[in-house]
Amino acid sequence: MKTSQEKKSPVLQYVGEEEQDGAVYAVHLRNTNPQQTPVKVLVLRAGTLQKLVYHLLDSRILGDTTYIPAFLATYRTFTCTNEVLRILLHRLESDNRWHNSDTHGWNDADVSSLFCAWMSQYPEEFSSLETEKRQQLSRLLKGNIGKKLEELNVEEKDNQDSSAALGHERGPSDPLDILAFQAGHVAEQLTSMEASLFLRVVPYECLGSVWSRRDKVGSPWNRCQSVRETVQHFNRLSGAVTSACVRDPQLKPQQRARIIEKWVRVAEECRSLRNFSSVYAIITALQSTAVHRLKKVWAETSREILRSYQEMREVFCEKDNYARMRELLFQPHDQPEITSKRQQPRTRESRAVQGVVPYLGVFLTDLVMLDSAIRDQLENGYLNFEKRRKEFEALSQIRILQSVCQGYRFHSDPQFITWFQRLQPISEAESYQLSCDIEPTQDTVTTSNPPKPKVVITHCTDLLAAIAAPFGPSMHVVSWDTPCDRQMALSLSPHQKSPSVPALDTQSSPKLPMKGLLALSPVARTHRRSASCGSAINASAEPHPSLDHTAEHSSPTGSNAEHRIIRVRVEPAEENSVYKSVRISSQEKAPAVIDRILRKHHMTPQGPQELIQLLPEGKELVIPEKANVFYAMSSASLDFLLRPRKTVSSASSTDTQAPAKMLISATIPKVKAKAGDLARALF
Repeated sequence: MKTSQEKKSPVLQYVGEEEQDGAVYAVHLRNTNPQQTPVKVLVLRAGTLQKLVYHLLDSRILGDTTYIPAFLATYRTFTCTNEVLRILLHRLESDNRWHNSDTHGWNDADVSSLFCAWMSQYPEEFSSLETEKRQQLSRLLKGNIGKKLEELNVEEKDNQDSSAALGHERGPSDPLDILAFQAGHVAEQLTSMEASLFLRVVPYECLGSVWSRRDKVGSPWNRCQSVRETVQHFNRLSGAVTSACVRDPQLKPQQRARIIEKWVRVAEECRSLRNFSSVYAIITALQSTAVHRLKKVWAETSREILRSYQEMREVFCEKDNYARMRELLFQPHDQPEITSKRQQPRTRESRAVQGVVPYLGVFLTDLVMLDSAIRDQLENGYLNFEKRRKEFEALSQIRILQSVCQGYRFHSDPQFITWFQRLQPISEAESYQLSCDIEPTQDTVTTSNPPKPKVVITHCTDLLAAIAAPFGPSMHVVSWDTPCDRQMALSLSPHQKSPSVPALDTQSSPKLPMKGLLALSPVARTHRRSASCGSAINASAEPHPSLDHTAEHSSPTGSNAEHRIIRVRVEPAEENSVYKSVRISSQEKAPAVIDRILRKHHMTPQGPQELIQLLPEGKELVIPEKANVFYAMSSASLDFLLRPRKTVSSASSTDTQAPAKMLISATIPKVKAKAGDLARALF
C-alpha cells in the first residue's frame, strides 16, 4: 500500500515494507538526479511508542520529511506530552548529551529545529509543564530555546489575566434590537468575532478521539476549550435568530416576516464576506421547527428574500458531506462566486476582504468518521501511524484556512458585541411553545371565515383618500412611500392588517433608532401581497410556493400531521391546465389528494385517475391507488401529473377512439366577476 507522502512526491518510488527494531517502514527510492544512485527513504508506518518518539530525531536522516509535523499534531490521541518528553529526554541524556551525533545521525540542529517547531505551534504544551520537567528541559535546551521556554510561562500568565478581565454585563438583551443595525454592519461584526474564535482554535482539539471524548468522566473541564467556544458562538447566533422570530407574541405576521427578511439579509452579507459559519447558523435557525412552521409569516415574506433563502439552503446543506460548502472554502479570492444579485457585496471595502471563516462542524465530522473507520493499532500491538497521517491532512486544511482568516480587517463595535453577548439563550422546547402560541397547531384551530381587511396598501393614495372619505376613520389608507408610526402599526384592531414591513439596509448609519422600525413601509418592494389601487388582501392565503416546505418538522408531541407543498398539472393539457400548488398531509391517501387536485383545477373527473410524480431525467413514479402520497413520493422532485388511469380495455381499443375529456369551467367570466366586485368595493 502506498503512503500519502509517495502520492504527493513524484520522485519517490515505492519498493516495499521493512520491519526493524519495533517499527514498520515503507521503503522508497528517491531519484532526484538520473546520474546519481537513488537514495533509500524510510517512512514510518507503525511501531511502538518508544520507536515513534525516537523517530522524531531520526526522521531527517531517514528522509521522512512529514513525520515531525504529523506527530506533533496527533500524538495526544495515543499518549501525553509528559510521556513524550520523558522518552525523548531520556534518549538525549543517554546519548551523552548530543555528543554522539556521528553515531546516531542527528545533531544539535535537529534537536533545535524539533523544539522550535513544537514551542511555536503548540506553546500551551510547555506553559503548563511541571517544574521538574521544565528544569530538565532548561538544562538540555541551551541558548535561545531555553529563553523561549521561560518566555512561554510569562505569556501564559498574561493571557490568564486578560481573560479574567473580560466580563459580560448582566441583564438580557432584546433580540428585536437586531432591527436597529444595518445588515452589512451586523455581518462585519459577526465575521470579526467568528474570525477571532477560529484563529484561536487548536487543531488537535478537533481530532475525533479527542473531541468525541471531551465530556468523558475524568477529563479536564477545559478540554477542547477552543472548539467549545466556537460551538457556543454558533449556538448563540442560531438562538438569537430563533428568539427574534418567536419571542414577542404581539407582533403581526408582516412584522415578524420583516425580522426573517433582516436575518436573511445578514446571511447574504456574511456570505459575501466568506463567513460561512454565520451563514450556516442563520440558515439552521430559520429551518428550525419553531420558525419553519410559521406559515402565515413566511407567506408575508417577499419573493426576492425567499429565493435568496432557498438558494443558500441548497448551498449550505449536508448533502454529499457539505460538498458545495467545501468548494467555496478553498475557492480562490480572485474567482468570484456565482450568486444572485442580492448576494453581491454592498461596498468596495467588502469586496476587498481576503479572509474566510469555515463551518467547523465540517472538519469535526470528517475527523470523527476517520477515527471510527481506521483502527488505532495493528494486530501485533504497534501503533498505526498511517491513521495519524490521514488525520494530519485534515488538520492541515484547518491550518491553511486559519492563515487565510488573518486577512480580515474589521473594527469591533462594543455596542453590538455587548448586545450580542447579553442575548438570553432559548431552548428548543421553549421556542416551539412560543411558536405554537403564535400559530396554534391544527388540532386547536377553529375554522372560520377571515375578516375582510380594512387597510389598503397602494400607490394611488390621493385617489383612494377621496374614495375612502365617506367611510370615515375606519378606513386607513397607507402609502408604500411614506413611513408609518410604530404606534399606528401596533394599535391596529384585530380586524385590520398592518402595512408591509420595510427594508432598513439603505440607510447610511449602522444603527438606527428603534422608534417606528416595525411600522415603516418599503419603497417599491416586490411582494406577493402587494396591491395596486386597493386590491383585496386575503390573510389566510397559502404560503408562497417558492418556499420549500419539504423539510419534515414534526411537533414534540408527534400528534400533528406533517405537510408538503407539491406542484400538479392535469392531463390532457388544455389551455388553462397549468401547474398549481397543492398542500398534502401525511395522513391523506391518494384518492383524497386526487380529489383536491381536481377541485383546485376546477375539473370534474371522467373515470379513474392516477397520480404521477415527474422525476429528473424524464422518469416517472406512479403513486399506487391507495398509497399515502406524503410517504410514497420521492424527495427528488415536487412536480406531479394527474392523468386518466390506463385500463386494459382502453389499451386494447383502437387509436381512433376519442379519449374521455374533463369538463373544465370557464375562467374568464370568473375574472370578470372578481373585477366587478373589486370595482364595487372601491367606488
